[in-house]
Amino acid sequence: MKKTLRGRPSLNIPLERIIEAVRRHGQVMAAAGELRCSDGYIHKRFKEAGLTLRQVLECPSPEILLALTEFANGIKHKLSGDG
Repeated sequence: MKKTLRGRPSLNIPLERIIEAVRRHGQVMAAAGELRCSDGYIHKRFKEAGLTLRQVLECPSPEILLALTEFANGIKHKLSGDG
């Protein structure tokens, strides 16, 4: 059976690219304009990663944020019994 596409295709913007844009602009709206997505999309991605806007703006390095996010997701995965 052939799958039909419905609705808007997902953006799938890498979290690293979102973090870099928000840090460069210092605000979500300008970053959303650059990435051609909504500010809600950025906030949703931060929430999924367990990040806050304050953490993104105040952390000295985006690499630290990404490492912490991967670590936290690994712990959640193990606690849920999936790993």
